[in-house]
Amino acid sequence: MGDKPVLFDAYLQEDLAQQSDEYKKEFHKEVYMLKIACKVMNFRKELGLTQREFAQKTGVAQSTIADIENGNVDPRLSTLVKLGVNTGFAPDISYTENKKELTFA
Repeated sequence: MGDKPVLFDAYLQEDLAQQSDEYKKEFHKEVYMLKIACKVMNFRKELGLTQREFAQKTGVAQSTIADIENGNVDPRLSTLVKLGVNTGFAPDISYTENKKELTFA
């Protein structure tokens, strides 16, 4: 790589191109899981709630919320629905064909 600065995205794409298909699938799975974690955390913060308050309002254990937000758990769809419904919202799940990307609006 030398002394020339390299953008992380470019480096990542180059590195992924050299990996097996299975590795790429697992990598993208983790990326999606982290996106879900960020969405849950941002949703909670937009509501102005601490994890404890969010847990009380939704009926989901605070430790589960922490695990989801930290990307330590593969959240069940029923848990994600519960987080939304018990706060007056519902998750919107869609698949984008071009990017083959799962999005949570």
